[in-house]
Amino acid sequence: MKRLSENGQDIIKHGAFMGCVMFILTTVYLGIQKDKEFALSVLPYLGLFLVGYVLIGMFFFFIYYRREREQKDGFLKYCMKGISGIYWLDHVFILLLGIGALLSDQTPIRMILLLDAGVMIGFLILDYVYISKCADEFNHTFKPKRVMLVDLDECPKSVEAFCIEIERYCIKNGRSLKFVKREKPAEIYMDNEHYMVELDSFYQRFGPMYALKFIQIKDR
Repeated sequence: MKRLSENGQDIIKHGAFMGCVMFILTTVYLGIQKDKEFALSVLPYLGLFLVGYVLIGMFFFFIYYRREREQKDGFLKYCMKGISGIYWLDHVFILLLGIGALLSDQTPIRMILLLDAGVMIGFLILDYVYISKCADEFNHTFKPKRVMLVDLDECPKSVEAFCIEIERYCIKNGRSLKFVKREKPAEIYMDNEHYMVELDSFYQRFGPMYALKFIQIKDR
């Protein structure tokens, strides 16, 4: 029997946990809200609610943990990066307000949807705080001597194309180059200085932009 990948196990585990949290919040709300007739009408379907919430949680983490193609950056990455991410968050809040307005006569349903959205947004906030904390700890122990960005005309379509862009930059600027790891990210010695080179991307008004990010590191 084929074992699930670590990514698949995380999707099931975290999705089930999120689904259970949303289910518990929903059942608590149904117990305290004033529309008892509505609560009694959905009571026979609580089992389906639980299954549905677990599936929603798994789908959420399937999207969240998706593996982007090695040779091509995902569209969602650009939608959620920089100022573009702020625009998309604005759109999400507008959508939630619109749904709330449409369901103004269905208060229990509206509140359940808002509670579910709150759980998902709460996870994203906690995850952001956790990643920021890890990044701060990492940056405290690993301090690059210098970071340099070199703009690219287009996104390299493969690892080899990425390395060729590094070579092209060094040849153009008369700098010596030695690859330690010819991959993405790459590890190189440029002018006898140690660098990690990453493919950086950011979103501008007319679309995604790409750059080589040279991070100078200290040899141990």
